[in-house]
Amino acid sequence: MSEGMKFDGDKIKTELLYKDFVNELEEIAGVLTFGANKYEPRSWQTVPNGFERYYAALIRHTNARNKGELIDPESGRSHLSHAACCLLFMMGLDSNDVTLFSDGQGGFTKILNSELAEARERAINNLADKGRAF
Repeated sequence: MSEGMKFDGDKIKTELLYKDFVNELEEIAGVLTFGANKYEPRSWQTVPNGFERYYAALIRHTNARNKGELIDPESGRSHLSHAACCLLFMMGLDSNDVTLFSDGQGGFTKILNSELAEARERAINNLADKGRAF
């Protein structure tokens, strides 16, 4: 039997993140846990003007670190870990073309904005077909 083949030479090496930054990722997870306990899990996704507000928080945590304050006094976690969370939130908000809707049970349903626009268009057309104005 011949040796198996797998063409993954040009794949992203995600394992480097987990092997090289295990302590840092744990610290970031600690900040996420602190936030989940303070607010609720994943509430960053629904903060109004989230991108701008997390950018401001990123600057605040970076400035505190630059002034010599290594640890955030409220969370007991590093300011750089808070800044990393802010960047992750910004990246998530920037790349996730989604709108979140409450499911009525404390959770959210994600709907792609493109799907939402298509559903809205279908509803408007359906009303127009029935002779109703929207």
